[in-house]
Amino acid sequence: MRDADPQGVVRPDDAPSHPTEPLEMDVSTLVADRTDGPVAPEGAERLQALACDAAEAIARDAFRYEAAPGTRRYARVRSAPDHDVWVIVWGPGSSVAPHDHGGSRGAFAVASGALTDRTSTPTGRNRATVVPPGGVQAVDADTVHGVANPTGVSAVSVHVYSPPLASMAFYDGGRRELWREEVA
Repeated sequence: MRDADPQGVVRPDDAPSHPTEPLEMDVSTLVADRTDGPVAPEGAERLQALACDAAEAIARDAFRYEAAPGTRRYARVRSAPDHDVWVIVWGPGSSVAPHDHGGSRGAFAVASGALTDRTSTPTGRNRATVVPPGGVQAVDADTVHGVANPTGVSAVSVHVYSPPLASMAFYDGGRRELWREEVA
């Protein structure tokens, strides 16, 4: 049997719940006009540059954004034909389970605090990378990774995906897909 969580997402009974809530923030400097027509997905270097620029733009005010321990807050702040940009506030001790980005390439930059990115490859290799304030991490389209804020203070990060994020699958430790969510 499947139940809906507080955000209305239906998960299998054994799927872990990861508390999140929408983030309200003024990000007018990050919003740009959309262009029409098909656009090729952005390359990794361009996504990293976009994430870094956006993180730098909000870094001085990032201390104003907090999330309760164990929770995350998020907002899509830009939507373009070739990419989208999200801001996530990570409460102390919060994390997101191993997941993919539905075939989208991505990058995230840390505006404040620090995050740990845990990546696993199809061959079973695992890597943990601490991303400090001002740091950036690229995420290939076929990567399964989890992100955590293991610190005692909130962290703020900017995530960029190309093509725009449409779905995410969540996995167990053996890289078996547990469930998939469509991203609105």
